[in-house]
Amino acid sequence: MLKNLLLLIPLLGGVGLADTYSVSTKWLESTLKYNVKDPNRQLEAELEFPAEAVAIALGYTHDFQVGSLSFSVEHSIYSNDRTGKDTDWHQGETTVYSESNTELDKYFNLGVAYDYPLLDSTAIGIELFHEEWKMTWSDTKQTSYYNNQYVEVSGSTVTYQQKLDGVRFYLGYENDFSGIPWRLSAGYDIAYIDSKDQHLLRSFYTSSQDWIDGYHVDLTIELFHYNSSLITMGGSYRKVEGDADMDFHHDNGEKYMTLPANYETIVKTFEFQYSYRF
Repeated sequence: MLKNLLLLIPLLGGVGLADTYSVSTKWLESTLKYNVKDPNRQLEAELEFPAEAVAIALGYTHDFQVGSLSFSVEHSIYSNDRTGKDTDWHQGETTVYSESNTELDKYFNLGVAYDYPLLDSTAIGIELFHEEWKMTWSDTKQTSYYNNQYVEVSGSTVTYQQKLDGVRFYLGYENDFSGIPWRLSAGYDIAYIDSKDQHLLRSFYTSSQDWIDGYHVDLTIELFHYNSSLITMGGSYRKVEGDADMDFHHDNGEKYMTLPANYETIVKTFEFQYSYRF
């Protein structure tokens, strides 16, 4: 029954040609974080923007005589609210700590990749990617250790937007374990970060643009294969980080200060994918 159902999903195409279409349901958990310091006043702040979401991903791959070209696009369709954190220090001692309800307003990822086979089971690849995040903090609970005050603020307090445009270099290896095919891929990421942090109740926003880098690891396991239909599951871990100057602006756009900052993005995913090869 399952085999017949899978074969009915594609409306066109045939066996043995060189195009593959795929659709995936992807669960992702991420933390976007930055740390900014004012060395002259010995001040430091760290903000964490966590997210947990379900995304739908669509893919297309075309095989050439040597290598293959792939396109993918994914977008969040559902998210759970998480708890964002904001911590301030002065001379190494915590002065202010707050927690906020974090809502994921948008997650979008677009990728174009080319795989080149080296051996029967090994390939190298390169991917160009564009990734967008938008999150909102609300209902903030803040404790000031400096003056022993506790404050609760309802409504939206901060919006954070981050874009990553970059390139991913990777090495892939395929094998078989007890009759179950699997593929492991790992590599180096470099991306240009463009971020904006709007403090809605304090009449200012910050922005940063610079290059950051990191690494990624992906594992895919085949669950079901019949004729042209394939079902797989997989997981991935990605981390990019780096230093970037943070510009502070009044709401009218006027810049009034620049401080050194460090950015870190960690994304973990787990997905099920259905593919059909024409």
